[in-house]
Amino acid sequence: EVLINMNRWSLENKCILITGASRGIGFGVAQAALKLQPAKIIICSSTQEHLHHAILELEKINNNQQNNKKVPVSITGMACDISTEDGRSALVEFCNQNCADGRLDVLVNNVGMNVRKSISEQTPEEYDKIMRTNV
Repeated sequence: EVLINMNRWSLENKCILITGASRGIGFGVAQAALKLQPAKIIICSSTQEHLHHAILELEKINNNQQNNKKVPVSITGMACDISTEDGRSALVEFCNQNCADGRLDVLVNNVGMNVRKSISEQTPEEYDKIMRTNV
């Protein structure tokens, strides 16, 4: 019999960053994280429009869950291009400013992109963008 201490996996009082969280799998991860009661969820998206919509949806879910929760989860985020050094630096600084004591506890590195062409049809610029974003 294996005993697992679930407190070990608790997200209570943790600050979480989820990249690519405005849609798809990343948004699903953010929804699931809300149920685990972290102190803060930070999401990032490539566009301000997608970011804004995702934060509104997550806040709506968060508010609906508050009936049986102690403290609301703080949700924030920023739009940035993490395929660039400037975008990554801005995101790190944003996390430093928004996490307690500048401490990020959990990173879900979900962001990814694709060009809907075969690799032989991709331009060198498209291939480089894929590699900078996904790797």
